[in-house]
Amino acid sequence: MAVHISESWDSITRRVDAPLLRRGRGGCVSCGSSTGFSADDDRGVFYCFACGERGDKLSYVMKTLGCDFKAALRFFGLEPGRPPAPDPAVVKKRRAEDGLRAWAKRRGRELREEYYNRSRIELYARRRLENDPEDQLGWGLLGVAYSGTPLDEIERLHDLLIGRPWEQLEAYRALEGVVE
Repeated sequence: MAVHISESWDSITRRVDAPLLRRGRGGCVSCGSSTGFSADDDRGVFYCFACGERGDKLSYVMKTLGCDFKAALRFFGLEPGRPPAPDPAVVKKRRAEDGLRAWAKRRGRELREEYYNRSRIELYARRRLENDPEDQLGWGLLGVAYSGTPLDEIERLHDLLIGRPWEQLEAYRALEGVVE
């Protein structure tokens, strides 16, 4: 498991008494070259172009101070054998991403249902208008299909007109007094 150390290279090199000269440049821990050493704060790594030495912040402290891994962890205030506390910025970002992903999934489902219901109502309205161009219900349904009618009303209309034809037939028969 990778250990994320949020401490900057400037503060680390000052604490080990090997300060960086300018913008990530300083002396190499192996060869002493001051022109080839570079430290990248974003990725948390260092590299020496003169001797090829490379590593992360932990290995830099281990090589500079000549200590083992546990001592380097203690240098950063971490306890050996215990997982480091999660970075609060990373946790906050992950929660925001999860929330955004859940919202996008939910909104996508709503839009797909709305599109499906609108297209079914539009098809039903067009069929009614093909048979009778003066049909007021057909024109009204066509208007509902293209207007900004809320999703719950569209679903109710869909269920009433298209979604449950057997219930429509039973209601029609009950109204007409048809008994089978």
